Amino acid sequence: MRRIVLRLLLIPAMLGLSLATAVPAQAHARFLDVTINRTLTEAPSGPFAGFSIVLSGAGTFSRTEPSKVHVSGTFFVRDASGDVVDHGAWRANSLVSFHSYGFIPGSPFLGGDAMFVVTFQDTMGHTDQVSDFDVQCLIGSPPPDAEEGVSIASIGFSEKIEGPHRFTLFEAI
Repeated sequence: MRRIVLRLLLIPAMLGLSLATAVPAQAHARFLDVTINRTLTEAPSGPFAGFSIVLSGAGTFSRTEPSKVHVSGTFFVRDASGDVVDHGAWRANSLVSFHSYGFIPGSPFLGGDAMFVVTFQDTMGHTDQVSDFDVQCLIGSPPPDAEEGVSIASIGFSEKIEGPHRFTLFEAI
């Protein structure tokens, strides 16, 4: 009798434990939305030393199929005196990598580090492509050296600047 009572008490406890440790459905989401809201990054060195770039954009990408990327936006480049010297649109061509930092419990929002191949096109029609368009959102458990924002180290834009209304966000869909 004692064993039966013990089992009746342990089964619900074990079931509760297994449910509490279950992986949320969003963790397996194949597609993520990304939002880039007015991020500001400065170039301390390289061909754009002293310049800054403001990026905005949004879209959807697949974590499992790198070519399924529909992410685009706009950019403005300012020189050291703050004058706009270039602007136009950008489009992500493919996903290089995505590393999740985890979800906000009970929500579809997560942090992570997504690297894209991106083509920039200015208003004159000139295009340039980079393969290190790096978007980071600090939700979850990011590494200690992670910084919110967008960087493009290959052309010098590596110093992310915090400010009001500047953020990046990933959402499982």
